[in-house]
Amino acid sequence: MHERIMSSTREGAKIWQSIKQFQYIPKEERNRSNYRRPIMRLLEDLFLVDLEFAIEKGADVLFFSVQKEWTDKLKARSHINKTDYSNALYECLGELCELSMLVQDEYGFVLNDVPRIVSMCPKAIIPSHSRTPLSPRTKSRFAHFLCLRVGDIFRYLSDAERARELYMCAYRAYPDDGQSCNQIGLIESAQKRHLEALYYHVLALNTRNSFAPAAANVEQIYNKFASINIEDNNTDYDLMFLKVIGRCHSLVFFESTILQRMSSILRERTTNYSRLYMHFVIAVSVWYALGGSQDEVRCANQIIAVIVDQFVLFVEQALKEGRSKEEKEELLSLLWIYASWIEAKKISMMNRVADDAIWIRNLALLIDSEGKDLTLKCEKLHFVPLALLDYEKASVTSLISRLTVILWRTFKSYRISEAPNENFTEFVDAHMSAFADRRRPRVSRTVAVLSSM
Repeated sequence: MHERIMSSTREGAKIWQSIKQFQYIPKEERNRSNYRRPIMRLLEDLFLVDLEFAIEKGADVLFFSVQKEWTDKLKARSHINKTDYSNALYECLGELCELSMLVQDEYGFVLNDVPRIVSMCPKAIIPSHSRTPLSPRTKSRFAHFLCLRVGDIFRYLSDAERARELYMCAYRAYPDDGQSCNQIGLIESAQKRHLEALYYHVLALNTRNSFAPAAANVEQIYNKFASINIEDNNTDYDLMFLKVIGRCHSLVFFESTILQRMSSILRERTTNYSRLYMHFVIAVSVWYALGGSQDEVRCANQIIAVIVDQFVLFVEQALKEGRSKEEKEELLSLLWIYASWIEAKKISMMNRVADDAIWIRNLALLIDSEGKDLTLKCEKLHFVPLALLDYEKASVTSLISRLTVILWRTFKSYRISEAPNENFTEFVDAHMSAFADRRRPRVSRTVAVLSSM
């Protein structure tokens, strides 16, 4: 077995050297016969000889680069003959699908959780006994490559929905790579879904393998909304959030009354938890990028005010009766993420909302009353600023633990040292007059210090 592995690696290295020789051909001299056809044949051979070596060397990137170089040439001449460009795209699609079938057949595996057009192999494929089993990571990266690039082809063919489906499959297959998120963002942006576009571009920038070109897309969205009038009477919470976060990113001043109006609008609308999760991810990404200058401290505090206001809303809603078990679990799962981050970053909650006494008592009520029979479902988000969260440990018990720490720290901010371990509501009621007096937090510029770490 070891000799077979060494043999395939040597053969793969030899093919890779031949591929590199073709890359020395000047771009202006390349054509179908002297470059595209032979290098694509070599790339296909490399995938079949040693898939892991091919992926590690970036043969997947080169495969699509060769395709795109050819289609771009035809696109530039599409004003003469649009059919040539369209045919070239379908040719690329055929090459990708053929590669998928050949690789699955050669290595004896089936791509799961991908559209049929990408897999195109029978489910009962016979495992290969002559090849070393591929690692799960190699299979995932190959599936990511295929879904990403087939998605690109469909996007060029103006089939946005099919492209989006494929990009989502690419993201599920290998979420550590940011490019699939960026491509989803492009689809969302083209369809004027600006919050979703910003969310996916932010993810693209903050995965383990960050996709740097997403920065320009993020900057474009922030600049767009930072320049829109924020003093109008619009009641769209998502739009107000984009205006606020755009200004915080650009360090543009706005009055605190804007945040008060946002808070009112948030409570007047039907809560969409998935969209507020997008808000949270975007807000955290901007907060992390801020430093310690006076303007950055101001904007960091404004971002924290938005996050805390949403957190307080979740606490309010968790106390309401009449929710189904599924709705309650969704709400508490999101609350767990917020609470985990606030607790880990030691965010001061004091004086962030209009009335500390109300939310402190609500938090005490929730800690005292929440049952343990619910199951929290926090799907892992491959987002570096939230890497500190252990999603697998999400539970009602861990949520109550985090909420309790937040409450204890708030007591400390109010100079209340004898915090209890139970019966929090009774304790808060006994100290209600202290919470009614708004005081300055004991630790100044906490946000600025943390955001610069």
